[in-house]
Amino acid sequence: MAVVGVNAPPAAAAPPFDCTTVYSEKGQTAPFDIRRVNTTTGALTTAGAFAAAGGILNGLGFTGDGRAAYSVRYLASGANAGLAIYRWDAATETTSTPLSGQSSVFNSTPTHGAVNPRTGIYYFAGVIPNTTNMAIYGYDPASNSFLGQVAQSTASAARAGPTATSPSTVPGGPTCRSAPRRRAGSS
Repeated sequence: MAVVGVNAPPAAAAPPFDCTTVYSEKGQTAPFDIRRVNTTTGALTTAGAFAAAGGILNGLGFTGDGRAAYSVRYLASGANAGLAIYRWDAATETTSTPLSGQSSVFNSTPTHGAVNPRTGIYYFAGVIPNTTNMAIYGYDPASNSFLGQVAQSTASAARAGPTATSPSTVPGGPTCRSAPRRRAGSS
């Protein structure tokens, strides 16, 4: 008996953000691009873009399944004053602002961001002005609630830079196959 016209189910689309790629955020001016970085050539390609109103975005973090990215904007004054959390959805290629207006609770410029792939909580941090301390804040997308300051640590001399969580090291998170690491000076 021959079966005609049977189609195999479509393969699942790969998430646009994966744990084998390096990403950066262009947060100084619009468009606020999420960029893939070619670590061999340094070339940048756009992987998405946050639609945001004024200010500087920073604190890029990706959901554990790679289907969304978060960023945060803080302005001390002006028409768009306060804290705003932005979420870029890869499936719809749209930006939402699930939380904004938390101006009295955040007192530093965001420089770091990460999403815990197990809990989904988005963390962002910045150096507290006139100190060497970094305040770490949380946002829970499941309850759409700002968690406030959840921790504080001593900032490194570098101060600015990404914070990362590796989904492959979290129980229940996606796994990545790592390319073999080379030692410095080897080819």
